[in-house]
Amino acid sequence: MACSPHNAVRTLQQCTCNNSAVIPDIQQATRARTAILTSFYVDDFLTSCESVTEAVELAENVDAILSAGQCTLRKWHSNDSQVMMRLSNEPSLSSYIFYSGEASILGLRLDALKDQLLFRVDICQRVEIPTKRCVLSEVARLFDPTGLLSPVIVNGKIFIQRLWSAGLSWDSPLPEDLCRDWLNYRSQLPELNQIRVEWWMGTIPRVQTSFHGFCDSSSHAYAAVIYAKTSNTNGSVRFTFLTARTKVAPLKTATIPRLDLRQCSFLHRHSRT
Repeated sequence: MACSPHNAVRTLQQCTCNNSAVIPDIQQATRARTAILTSFYVDDFLTSCESVTEAVELAENVDAILSAGQCTLRKWHSNDSQVMMRLSNEPSLSSYIFYSGEASILGLRLDALKDQLLFRVDICQRVEIPTKRCVLSEVARLFDPTGLLSPVIVNGKIFIQRLWSAGLSWDSPLPEDLCRDWLNYRSQLPELNQIRVEWWMGTIPRVQTSFHGFCDSSSHAYAAVIYAKTSNTNGSVRFTFLTARTKVAPLKTATIPRLDLRQCSFLHRHSRT
């Protein structure tokens, strides 16, 4: 049903509000309640802690609150082996599954041992001449919610626009020039499996964090990207890629300044989300 996503989130929130009192310590109950309300993404609970003890306490409290409403968590994962060891030894969590190594999070892959995000692109060998339907299907399989693969995916979107401009039907074989360009693009996609991105942004309560957005446009597409800058008290500075979004330029000819105005609005909209 269309309302199912809302109902799922609303149920989780109500469960948290109703059962946070099962934690005797008010401060720990408040922290667990806030974590549940702000750190759930679909059915994944993703958060960070500064110490092993804090992580174990939070896991136990979150589990207790949700279990009281029959919203039982099933699997735990951490980039710290001490957290995994202590959680596996907790009597209240003894029946849970504990993962080490690579896991799936929101369609991405996480190497917990190295604390890095990575991609798995599986391109099967095709012997038939590609069609527009085939191209759209394979470009759509490049799932990238964070925008880390934007420079690659936007080229796939531009190619799809070329197919529409050529007036091809869904199952007609691509002309020789378009077929050559597509096969060249497709042959390089497995190289995305070599990309690894640090998951941690370097944000802790004692550092100053600021966000910096950039945008640019061309006659083919326009894009926006946001970085996080963390400045520590010892003078060290760290920049982390947060997210990026791309959009193909319209077929109707537009000047670069007009596209610049569009992508400024584009950046503002995604910086708010």
